[in-house]
Amino acid sequence: MDQDIVKTARFKRVGARRVQKVLDALDHLSKCSDTRSYEYQDDDVKKMFNAIRAKLVETEDSFTKKAGKAVGKEFSF
Repeated sequence: MDQDIVKTARFKRVGARRVQKVLDALDHLSKCSDTRSYEYQDDDVKKMFNAIRAKLVETEDSFTKKAGKAVGKEFSF
């Protein structure tokens, strides 16, 4: 029983930190939308968000399906 409490506390501590990192990274990414500093095509934006959505679904599935660890893939345009 004590082990379950420890694991739950660790999950919440580590998970909260990692979620905050994701949220911070998305805030940084949103700065790329400034057309005074960057130029981009709609197709490039679609590719970025398709990659983000795919990874989000994969990550959520790893919790709901108890799937094994997926092999990471680098994003590129």
